[in-house]
Formats: sequence, C-alpha cells, structure tokens
Amino acid sequence: MKIHKSTAKNNFSISVVVPVYNNAKILSTTVQRLASFCESQFADYEILFVDDASQDNSLEFLRKLVDSYSSFRVLSFPVNKGQQTAIFEGIIHAKGDIILNTDADLPFVESDILQMLQLTKNKYEVVFGRRRTVWKKNWWRRIGSFFGNAIFNLLFRYKIYDFGCSVAAVRREVVDRLRERKYPPKLIKLEVLRIAKSYIEFELQPNENSSKGKSSYTAVKLFKLLLQIFLCRVWRN
Repeated sequence: MKIHKSTAKNNFSISVVVPVYNNAKILSTTVQRLASFCESQFADYEILFVDDASQDNSLEFLRKLVDSYSSFRVLSFPVNKGQQTAIFEGIIHAKGDIILNTDADLPFVESDILQMLQLTKNKYEVVFGRRRTVWKKNWWRRIGSFFGNAIFNLLFRYKIYDFGCSVAAVRREVVDRLRERKYPPKLIKLEVLRIAKSYIEFELQPNENSSKGKSSYTAVKLFKLLLQIFLCRVWRN
C-alpha cells in the first residue's frame, strides 16, 4: 500500500504508529484528530494502528478504516504481546521518512507534534516527548514515574527525564538499525537511545481535549516496567 498523498507544505513523509489495546471507545476521536492533522500538514503520510489482541471491538473498528481511509493500515496480533512489542513491530513496518509513535488517546497538542517531526527531519535522529506536567495520573503512577525516572538515570548514562513518555519521533535510519535485531528489545526506548547518534527531549503540552478512556496501565505493569529497567542494565539488552 502506498503512503497517502495530499497537498501540504511539509515535503517529507511520515508514519504515525499507534499501539491499540481495548481502545474502542476512543478510536473514533483518535482517527479524526490524526487524519485532520496529517492531511493538513503533510504531503505523504500513513497511519499504522497495531492492535495487541484487544478484547473489545477495537480490531473490528480498525479494519473498517482501511476501506474508508487509503492512508490507514492495521497490524494485529492473535495473542497479547505487550506494548513494547507492539511499538517495535509498528515502527519496523512503517514506511515514512519520519516515524512518530503515540498513545491511542493522543495526549498532546498537535502543534507540538509538528515541531517534534520537523526537529527530527532537520536536526536530531530521535526526538522524545517529555510531558510538561503529570497528565492526570493516579497517585501511585506519579510515584512510579518518579522512581522509574530516578532508577533509569541512576543505571544509565542517557539524559532522559521522562522515560515513561512513549511519544517519540525517529528517522528512517534509526529504524533500519532496529531491523538488524533478531527479536524485539525488552525496552524499545532504551534500544533507540543506544543506537541513535543524536537525540533530544521535547516538552509537550497536555491536551485537555485528548480522547478519554480507561487506562490499561496497572500497578502490576508499572512494577514490571521498573523491574525491566533494572534487568536491562544487568543483561545489557
């Protein structure tokens, strides 16, 4: 499938990767916002949804999009593989010059994303999102984020202050290096940091009108993430 073409001022192509897990209630808004943003700003673009074995009707909804939007593609897993694998598979299947990964609820202002993409095209191999404020988190998630960032910066040399933010833009060259791996990394963000020649964090404003939906993030998942950060240091994987 060719990347969708439209009349716009940006002359590079982008792929937007959106991992999906039980997001049926918010996908309609997600689609509208992404389609409007990409159509207005980019000449060539595609939007790639990666369904991680959702138990609601997310996949059914997404498959119908292919008939309505030539710019949309859908990957799906028969069993749940986790967010890290969903991001990895989405990135390596993307076709654009610049690949943007984002959560399904799109918790950002589109003008910030445009700046991230332009920075990635013109200056840095990778631009990571950094949340200006803690976006409507439960108290245990705020504490978890604090300790997660502290542990990461203690164990690794990279200057990252919001390791938990999954919004990021990467160049095609970085994706080509990722493809050399025989299996998905335990933490995709850490692997990208390892192989990128240049990177920066970009502060994102929270979008008060972002899609509302129940988070699938739990205390157990947060604990597993913290454990994985530690184990990646031990295993160097």
